[in-house]
Amino acid sequence: MLRGMPQGHVPRARARFQLRLLVRIGFILAVALFAAVALGQRWLQVRSSLGRLDARHVGLAVACAVLSLLPALLAWRELLAGLGSRLPLPAAARVFYVGQLGKYLPGSVWPVLAQMELAREHHVPRSRAAAAALLAIGTGLVGALLVGGALLPFTVDSTRARVVLLAGLAVSLVVASPPVLNRVVGVGLRLLRRPPLDTALTASTELASLVLSAGSWLLQGLALYALASGLAGDGWRLLALCVGATATASALGILVVIAPAGIGVRDPALVAALSGVLDPGEALVAAIGVRLVLSVADLVVGFGTGLLGGVARAAIPAPETVVEQEQEQEHEQEQEQEQEHEPAQEPSGRST
Repeated sequence: MLRGMPQGHVPRARARFQLRLLVRIGFILAVALFAAVALGQRWLQVRSSLGRLDARHVGLAVACAVLSLLPALLAWRELLAGLGSRLPLPAAARVFYVGQLGKYLPGSVWPVLAQMELAREHHVPRSRAAAAALLAIGTGLVGALLVGGALLPFTVDSTRARVVLLAGLAVSLVVASPPVLNRVVGVGLRLLRRPPLDTALTASTELASLVLSAGSWLLQGLALYALASGLAGDGWRLLALCVGATATASALGILVVIAPAGIGVRDPALVAALSGVLDPGEALVAAIGVRLVLSVADLVVGFGTGLLGGVARAAIPAPETVVEQEQEQEHEQEQEQEQEHEPAQEPSGRST
């Protein structure tokens, strides 16, 4: 019997543990299925054109895609630390990369839920993990708009589209400012009936995360450039176009929340942007090729991190650990509720 647990509570604790295990296994299988379908649909289109790309360009694209995952991890870790929970880098990598596999499921909620569950095993409150995940998505959007806005003359020819993009950038910068952002997070947590955060996000944390997110988009743009330059030759204009188009198309993919990993939104936007420099066939090969490279990088790093880090040890604890953590969290929630309902003590004004 578990320490301090009545005998009747043990079966329920084990049942909750088994249910969590089944949910995690189902999550991994669903991710693998959706990702395989997405990659399979694009593989038929890419296969006939891969012969035009040599190993040097493909290898450079793969290297940039893998490297782009590091600043994304550091941006999320910085936000989580700014909210009060700094994880060691190996633990942060397991939570972030395994959780990010959820973006291949329809809807933007899956990475958030996965990171909440995985971070909980490292004593991170769910409300804090949810806030960090949502803030990372928002920071990624602002970082993409910043990179896309800086390279706007190379990526968008339409004046109306430029005005819309710049307006979106201005609004996102206002919302991303710490005073506004902290209030937005507070309102969101109240709507979710979660306790408020005990640490407000600072400007330095927000700026560091924003710079790291922009670095991630830059590396993804370089991955696209590595493939496009293999089809149409090198050039500074093509480099600026690839980086700016990647950031702008990624921002659109983030905004369309029902598209898993921006599939169906980002690719057509990239093809449209690249068609001004490449012919339509080359633009299609480059856009689908970089999607394939980025997806493979996500899956290899995500599954590899989970396996090498020991998913059974780090993300799926023993039932005893689950029960002890649940007791601690329930006790903390009871204390918070008591503090909320405790009437303020008024001075009696009497003299003894």
